[in-house]
Amino acid sequence: KLNITKQSSIVTLDIEAMYPSIQIGHVQRAVEYFLKDAPEEDKEKANSCLEMIKFGMSNTMITFAGKYYEYGGSDAESKGLTIGGYESAFLADLVAAFILENLDEMFQGDGGDTYSKIYRDDGIKVDMANKTTDEICDWYEEFQSRVNTLIGSDSLKFTMEIWKPNSPPGEVP
Repeated sequence: KLNITKQSSIVTLDIEAMYPSIQIGHVQRAVEYFLKDAPEEDKEKANSCLEMIKFGMSNTMITFAGKYYEYGGSDAESKGLTIGGYESAFLADLVAAFILENLDEMFQGDGGDTYSKIYRDDGIKVDMANKTTDEICDWYEEFQSRVNTLIGSDSLKFTMEIWKPNSPPGEVP
């Protein structure tokens, strides 16, 4: 049972435009990370699959109101995952898992228990210890900076909301 008290701090995170923000380079980094101990043959197969995914990301057909539109072009490196794309949900989850596994210590408690969970592009972090708004904002800035370093770009933008049970109604913490 989660025992939220008046001293708890609750933070929600959201990745803005998650699918279109995930580029092939992010997927490649995630695949390389999760296959770091795999046999060379598996890594070669994964690289072949990544080339097919890259081709698909740069050559997507979209229909709207009975008309076809091509989303793509020669700059496959800057294209993001398509919303509704067959492999997009899996690849987005893979990149999110890569980020969370590498930044897991940022979701551990310091001075109190912490509860954290994530689903797709939404996350929640509950600190049982009393945190000031400045401490939470410092944590968020460090988290975003480490995400940028990990994925090699600043294309994944996180937003954050703070809720403190002891805040008066209508007051922004």
